[in-house]
Amino acid sequence: MQVSRIALASIAASAFFASSVASAAPRGGTPAPRRIVVPISQRVLSDGQIRYSIPVSVGGSQPIAAMLDTGSTGMRILAGTVNRSAFVSITATPSVSHFNSGVRLNGVVATARVRIGQLAGAQPFALQLVRSVDCIPSRPQCPASRISAKDYRIGGDGLPKEGYNVIVGVAMGTAAVDNPLRKIAAQSWIVELPLPGASNPGRLILNPDTQDIAGYTIFPTHRILFHVTTGAAFQDAIPTCLNDATSHIQVCGPALLDTGAPGITVNAAHPQAVHVSKGDHVALAFTDKNGNWLKAHFTADAGRPSHVTVTGGRTPPLPRMSAGSLPFFFFDVLYDDQKKMVGLKAR
Repeated sequence: MQVSRIALASIAASAFFASSVASAAPRGGTPAPRRIVVPISQRVLSDGQIRYSIPVSVGGSQPIAAMLDTGSTGMRILAGTVNRSAFVSITATPSVSHFNSGVRLNGVVATARVRIGQLAGAQPFALQLVRSVDCIPSRPQCPASRISAKDYRIGGDGLPKEGYNVIVGVAMGTAAVDNPLRKIAAQSWIVELPLPGASNPGRLILNPDTQDIAGYTIFPTHRILFHVTTGAAFQDAIPTCLNDATSHIQVCGPALLDTGAPGITVNAAHPQAVHVSKGDHVALAFTDKNGNWLKAHFTADAGRPSHVTVTGGRTPPLPRMSAGSLPFFFFDVLYDDQKKMVGLKAR
C-alpha cells in the first residue's frame, strides 16, 4: 500500500522508463483471442465539454454511438433506445448507478447480446435498462435536474438531447452489470483517445497483440480501495502525485484515469492546504513499482481537462484523485484485465 501524503515539495526531474508486457498470446496451443480495433469518436458538446464514444449493437440493432467511460463498470442503456425485442430478458431486479456529477440512473437488470465493433459475446450478458434519471440527495442540482426526462442523455452535461443513449463502462471491476468488454471475450484493451480537434478517430484495441503492447510501463492498481465503501470506483487507480511547481504543493495518492470526466479532482483530508491556481505549472507523476516516474506536464485551467478541483474536509480512506481525461492526451493506456494492471506509453 502506498503511503499517501500532502506536503510541500520541489518537483523531481522528469524521467521516462519503458518496460514490455509479456506476450498476450495464451500458451499451450490455445487460440489467441481475436484482436479487434474499434474507432473512438469525439463529440464536443455545446458547452465545450468533450465526450468519447464507440459503436455498439444491442440485440442486432444498427450501431449506436455509446459513451466510452473508463471510470465506471457496466453497460447502461436508456429505455426506448432499442426495441424491447432486442433484449433476451428484462428482469424485475432493480439496478441503480450514479456518477460523480450526482446523476443517478434508476432501472432494472436486463440481458442482451451485444456487439462492440466486430467482436460479439457468445452469450447474452447483464446490462442496466434505465427507466428514470434523477439526482442523488447530496447533489440536488446535478445535470439531470436542469432538463426534462425526455431530453436527458448520458454524459450530456445537462444540455437538452446532448450526450448518449448508451454508456459503456470499461473499468476492470465486477458489478451486477459486468464490464461489457470482458463479456465479449476481451482479455485486455488499449485506449488511444483522439486528441482534441483531431479529425481522425482514436482506437480501442481489444486483445492487443505483442507489437501493440510493446513499450508500456506497467503500474499496479490500488486493489485495497475495492474493499472501501467509497473507494470501489477507484479500483483501477494507479500511484500518482500531483506536483504544482508554482505553489510547491505535492499531493500523492491513487489516481483514476477517467475518459468520462474532463477535469482533475483531488480528494484530500486537508483541502485548504492544496492551492492550485489558474496558470500554475503542474505535473501528474505516475510511479511504477520500481519507483520510475512518467510525467504529464500541463498548465492549470488552460482548458476543461486541465481544471483542478480540490475537495475533502473529512478524512478519506486514502487521499485520491480522478485524473479525468487529461492523461489520455499524453499517454496511450493499456488495461490488462487478467493481471489487473494499467500500462502507460507516451504518445
